[in-house]
Amino acid sequence: MGDGAKATWDVFLSYSWSEYDLALRVERALGRGGLRVFRDEKDVREFQPITEELLAALDSSKVLLALYSRRYPTRYACQWELTRAFVAGQRLGDPRDRVLVVNVGHDEGHVQPIELQDAVHLSARGGHVDLDRLVARAREKVVAVSEPIGAGSGVDTTPLPARMHRPRRFVGRYPSMWQVHSALQAKNRRGVHAPTAASAVVVKGFTGTGKSWLAEQYAFLFHSAYPGGVHWIDLGGAQDVHGEFVSALRRTADDAWGLNLDGVEPDRVVSAVVRRLNDAREDTLWVVDDVPAGLDASVLHRLVIGSPYAHVVITTQEVVPTWGGPVVELPGLTDVEAEELFRPDWGDLDEHQRAALSRMVRRCGGHPLVLSATAVDLRTDVSGGHDRFTQRLDAVAVTVVDALRSRVRGVGATARTVLAAAAVLSEAPFEVALVERALAVDVPMALAELEDGSLVQRLDRVGVRGGTRSWRVHALVAEAVRREVPAEEFGAHAVRLADVLPDFLSSADAHRHARVLADHSAVSTRQRAVLLRAVAEFHSSHGDVVLAEEAATALVTVGAEARVDDLLLAGRTALGAGLYGVAGDRAASALELAKHDDNFRAAYRARFLLSRVHEQAGHYDDADEVFPPGRVPSWLPEHEAHLVRLGEVTRLRLRGAIREAKNEVVELLPLLPHDRLPTGPWPAAMIERTRLELALSEIVEARRTSGRLLAALAEVGATEHPAYLEATALDAEAQLQVALTEGGMREEEWDQAAKKVSALHADHVRRLGPDNPLTLQFAVAECLAMVNRGQPDVVRALTDDVLPRIDRVLGRDHTLYQRAEYGRAQALLQLGKTGEARDLLADLLPRRVATIGRDHLDTLVTRLDLGFAMILEGDEVTGRPHVFEAARNLHRQYGWFHEPAFRAKVTTLYGLLPRRVLVVLLAFVRLLDRKREP
Repeated sequence: MGDGAKATWDVFLSYSWSEYDLALRVERALGRGGLRVFRDEKDVREFQPITEELLAALDSSKVLLALYSRRYPTRYACQWELTRAFVAGQRLGDPRDRVLVVNVGHDEGHVQPIELQDAVHLSARGGHVDLDRLVARAREKVVAVSEPIGAGSGVDTTPLPARMHRPRRFVGRYPSMWQVHSALQAKNRRGVHAPTAASAVVVKGFTGTGKSWLAEQYAFLFHSAYPGGVHWIDLGGAQDVHGEFVSALRRTADDAWGLNLDGVEPDRVVSAVVRRLNDAREDTLWVVDDVPAGLDASVLHRLVIGSPYAHVVITTQEVVPTWGGPVVELPGLTDVEAEELFRPDWGDLDEHQRAALSRMVRRCGGHPLVLSATAVDLRTDVSGGHDRFTQRLDAVAVTVVDALRSRVRGVGATARTVLAAAAVLSEAPFEVALVERALAVDVPMALAELEDGSLVQRLDRVGVRGGTRSWRVHALVAEAVRREVPAEEFGAHAVRLADVLPDFLSSADAHRHARVLADHSAVSTRQRAVLLRAVAEFHSSHGDVVLAEEAATALVTVGAEARVDDLLLAGRTALGAGLYGVAGDRAASALELAKHDDNFRAAYRARFLLSRVHEQAGHYDDADEVFPPGRVPSWLPEHEAHLVRLGEVTRLRLRGAIREAKNEVVELLPLLPHDRLPTGPWPAAMIERTRLELALSEIVEARRTSGRLLAALAEVGATEHPAYLEATALDAEAQLQVALTEGGMREEEWDQAAKKVSALHADHVRRLGPDNPLTLQFAVAECLAMVNRGQPDVVRALTDDVLPRIDRVLGRDHTLYQRAEYGRAQALLQLGKTGEARDLLADLLPRRVATIGRDHLDTLVTRLDLGFAMILEGDEVTGRPHVFEAARNLHRQYGWFHEPAFRAKVTTLYGLLPRRVLVVLLAFVRLLDRKREP
């Protein structure tokens, strides 16, 4: 309802049918007072939709008058009416201006939410109310507002998970639901609650208390309070909670916003979601369901999305005291709530039946599953009469599993078989087609019977990655089935499911089933290996390095001895996770096994993997020894051949063969497909080309290459991928070089580029920590940017911090450590501390020669700067040979006046010579370059 809409009704009367007589009296009194009153004549049940008439009437009313009895919180329609009016009232100002409460109970404790407890309301104890006072209060409310309730409701476009629309028998729990809402909205009501650091609440309760149903019903009724959408993350059966959480965030970001986070580090996945929410500035609701009990508080806190627009509900059986956040504990159902479970089939219960139900509630602690299972058992026994009803209740088993075992025994043979097969899987949802393939029975009909008996839950996921028909078996139902079904039958189901599951491994849920089946004792070693291999490859392809490495570790321990292909897969996952030592050990083991088996193809792959590990560690000689350059064998599949050629490009660049490396990558790029962005080889090849063009001072070309890559990754939403971030940093480096070599030395471009690199470094420190290798790369890039910017004091401070970190993480022999040292030496030259710079460069030069070779560009500019430092210190005899050797090699590789040599000179002299002199010198060199062109 848009702005300026007029109200059709003054008062919308909300009541449960137990207060029908009181509602009639109130309606007549309000009418006599000149107020237009809407009162619904229908009793909307749990499985019935809210009618358009009811929706229109509520939205076109000015205020809602709730006859709040003890039965009112148990009624679906009442709570729908109250929540819609309350949420709309929050958007319009104070919800108490839109909701007037008549308390039909004996106290105020049952009135929810807490804001309505704080509001002044009228009493109707025993059904008696001061009607004159009520009419006066209602008139005050109506006169005080001009717009109808619908002006705060807006158009309901909030995206909802498909599971929100499925029928559910939700009885009671509305007070708990309002507690959840109050906790999530506490930071917006500082006058009522103390401020909270995050909008998160834990819903805890023993298994089967209806935590998930509460979260579903809350999301359904309150979704209009979250216009940014409702997102559901199911962690049932998760072995690595945070890894599964991040994996689900990746899928959600892709499904909801087209944000491609494949290959992005876990912490950056979370930060990317936070930035997306902060940019959209719309409240969202996140349900993190079925979290394993007893997790450390630090793990729980990592499930809270740190955005003011994210409101998180976590459901779990138990929460550690150190959690510190709000907790809503679900008790057992009350007598009144239990009556509501039986009312659809039995109508109003008499005094004896209510007494029998009350006895049962006390015996089972009000456990919802016991009560609902009993209600289902009695559904077909209505003809037995009230005496039969009482006898059955008094004879019901009071433990949940025993009550459910009774339900399991009552289903047909096919339904029991399907239920047993489903119980073998993990707690994650399963697809109908999977069980159909394994059992070859009428699974849909069996599931319909099981759903009617409340033994399975339908979780249709239409609209999510194509949509699937999925179902779930509650953990307590699975336990009941395990007690009823012989172990050998479970084993047979596990074997059949393990055989067919590899054909269904396209979803994260299926891979959770694979991990459970891989641990089943009845599953063969061959089947376990197939499942674990698929899990590792799936998560690796999506950039979930933690989950991939966990599965790969399990894979290499299957059976007496790991296969060589499995060792290679495990080595690649370890390398992707940054576990260089583990990756090296696995690659070495694969190589030994391949040699023993005379498997030359596996040996080739193992040597290539081992060389990549050595290069990551900066051990180039070891890399060359284990995998010397050579022709790519014709038997290698195309994708692997591309990776080997790309590895050769990297090898050439790291060893200083810049032109040769560029020629190779230019030849390779047209062969690389673009359909696997961002995880395919094309982005990595474009990064290599950009680096090489920068090294050759082909600045325009470098910016064109990086711009093309940035555009391609942005088009698929991969703006958080490491390739995108690295391309951004390289583009900034190109800007710095442009600013340096332009005659005007444009300050704006220089500052912009330097700030971009500094921002990337700060972002990585915040997201990944200061010791992460990628963070350290950006730290060194910032050092070199500040050198070019002429801020030597900043560079000294940065290198004081970063050099010990690189030493601790990568070692002093790593090229990154040497780059940081070089930046520090340049800063010392700019400060006029030429003696300190000379000593540092003299120590650095032989280590660079040993690591990357005598003719590498970085070695040459180090030698050049060392010569300049010696000359500035008055030692021309020693310094000149260094300058001449560097100049000869630079001339041989790049030409006399090519920018790499000149840039090194200018950078060294920056701060020692007036800027005017540098500008003239730059113009002179460009003039010489033009004269030398043919």
